[in-house]
Amino acid sequence: MKDEQVRMLTIASSVLSLVAIIIFLASSKGEFVNISAQASTTNTYVGADLYEQFETMANEKRAELEEELKKYLRIKLPENTKESDIDIQVSYIKQTMNIRMKNKDRSFMKTNPTVGSCNHIADLNYYQDKQEACIDIQLDSVYEYESSIQDNQLVIKFVDPHDMYDHIIVLDAGHGGGHPGTNRNNVLEKDITLHIVEYAKELFDDDENIKVYYTRLDDSNPTFDERVQLANKLKADYFLSVHINSNEQSREPSGTEVLYYTSDNRSKNFAQICADEESKALNSRNRGITTGDTIYIIHNSKVPVALIEVGFLSNNNEFGLLCTKSYQKKAAQGIYQAILSAYEEDGITWKE
Repeated sequence: MKDEQVRMLTIASSVLSLVAIIIFLASSKGEFVNISAQASTTNTYVGADLYEQFETMANEKRAELEEELKKYLRIKLPENTKESDIDIQVSYIKQTMNIRMKNKDRSFMKTNPTVGSCNHIADLNYYQDKQEACIDIQLDSVYEYESSIQDNQLVIKFVDPHDMYDHIIVLDAGHGGGHPGTNRNNVLEKDITLHIVEYAKELFDDDENIKVYYTRLDDSNPTFDERVQLANKLKADYFLSVHINSNEQSREPSGTEVLYYTSDNRSKNFAQICADEESKALNSRNRGITTGDTIYIIHNSKVPVALIEVGFLSNNNEFGLLCTKSYQKKAAQGIYQAILSAYEEDGITWKE
């Protein structure tokens, strides 16, 4: 991005003021209302008569409506923009949204700035990237979203994931990027953990009962804080991190063990389930569970957490097994079954 980025500061502390913001209202037909008071110019959109109704609403109703307004953002589009011209990408781990408009120039944004009453936005800027006009949005937490084009405007509603999904987990492929983890003969822990998580994703993708968020599905390396905060901000039911073990002193140690947070009984129970199900799936030695209190993502997790050490790269037999797709798939199956068993332990089951 060679062009200078222009930072939008319209969404800040003044967002709380009805005079300095655009208000988005939803009528019974789902139409949005946009009223803007900027400097000496007032731009009014369909349904402006509801503004007076808003002013005279009972305090309880106004408070309820104001909370709803905080979920919306409206972006003015160039004329004749089609849905196919717009690409929206969300990074849950980074809490960002990137909006790209094909064959558009950012100049239209100077006279039609992106504004809204949404209080989920921490920062926003726009720029030109080749033939695309782009908007980067930094969110204050993790959200799903709904979007539509109305009256040549892109309307985005940010949604609490729990309003869309009943059961949420976070699955973390340990290490990544320049932090490869343990290695042997150029076989890297970060690659094995990613493969296992990718195979687990195939299983979860076929299960409509559980929504899974992943800390990484490529060779990136999210920070420890980004990983654990994804689970915390989602208020996930479970947070499971996948790793591979090693012993520098001996080739003898083998098997599966799981670390947990000793101050949380649910973490302990979850870890035990993971140890049992994974060792069963792999037919590996069950080394049981052990404290992981000194590990950042475990100590800082506010949800039930377990860190599973699938096996030992340092063990000759397990090294050979961990390098195979079949063993990695078995590890993924063990993880999937552990999650199902954990929910069952909580009294939650699903019909076949």
